[in-house]
Amino acid sequence: MLDPAADYHNLGAFYEATAGRLDDPADLLFTAEADVSGWSVAQHLYHILRANASTLKAAYRLGTATPPLPAQGDPTREAMIVLRRGRLPKGAQAPASVRPPPDLDLDGLRASHRMSQRMLDRVEPLLPTILTLHGHLPHPLLGPLTAAQWLAFTRIHTAHHEAIIRQIEAAQAAPPL
Repeated sequence: MLDPAADYHNLGAFYEATAGRLDDPADLLFTAEADVSGWSVAQHLYHILRANASTLKAAYRLGTATPPLPAQGDPTREAMIVLRRGRLPKGAQAPASVRPPPDLDLDGLRASHRMSQRMLDRVEPLLPTILTLHGHLPHPLLGPLTAAQWLAFTRIHTAHHEAIIRQIEAAQAAPPL
C-alpha cells in the first residue's frame, strides 16, 4: 500500500538528519570502511541526494504536467516486489549520473543537499492528490512508475543507503582489534 504522506515525512527526516551530518568531522564523512562498502558516508549521501533529485523530479513532473502525462503500461515485476516489500536488493550498480565524483568535497555535498531538498519541497504540494495521478514516467530498471510510486521508490532507495551508512558509522565507532 502506498502512503505518500509517510514517504514524504520519512524523506524529510532524512534531509534534516543529513543537514546535521554535514557538520560531522571530515574523517568520519570521507573515510570508507572497506568491510562495509567501497563508498564513504559522504559518497553514499551524495549518491542518495543526486538520485533523489532525479526521482523526486519525476514525481513532480507527473504532478504538474499540463496536460497530464498518460499512463504507459505497468511497472516491472521487480518494481512491484520492491514497492511491496519496501526494500531494495543489494548489489545494484548506480548509474554514472548519480555516482559520487572522485573529487567530492563538503561544498559539493552541501550543494547537492540544497538542490535535492528543493526538489522534495516542490513535491509537498502534490501530496493531497498524488494518489490520483495516473500518468507514468519510466525508471530505467523498474519500468513506468506513477508519481506516488516514484515517491515510494525514493524513500526505499534512501532507506537502503541509510542502512549502509549506519553500518559504516558503526564500523568507525568500533574499537580497533
